[in-house]
Amino acid sequence: MHLAAAITGHATVLVTNNNLRDFPASTLAPHGVTVMDADRYLCRIASAVPDLVVEALNDISSRKTRPPMPVPIIVKALDGAGVPEFADRAFTLWEESHG
Repeated sequence: MHLAAAITGHATVLVTNNNLRDFPASTLAPHGVTVMDADRYLCRIASAVPDLVVEALNDISSRKTRPPMPVPIIVKALDGAGVPEFADRAFTLWEESHG
């Protein structure tokens, strides 16, 4: 079902953490679709548009006021949510932008 929807919708990437084996590359490749976990996908975004990642962290932090949520806490939550490499990259990008 997911594969058919991805092909019909002209998706280029399927993001999943639990069932990567359900989407074999041999089935996806002819349709131009790749599959990856969320951490890898978000790392690709961080590489492609690092300024937007920093902007998103700052925006989330500015909106979280009850209780306040500074960027380091947001990054810790991302790490705990299963995207540790992205959390590290995002924090590094954020630190560099405030250096």
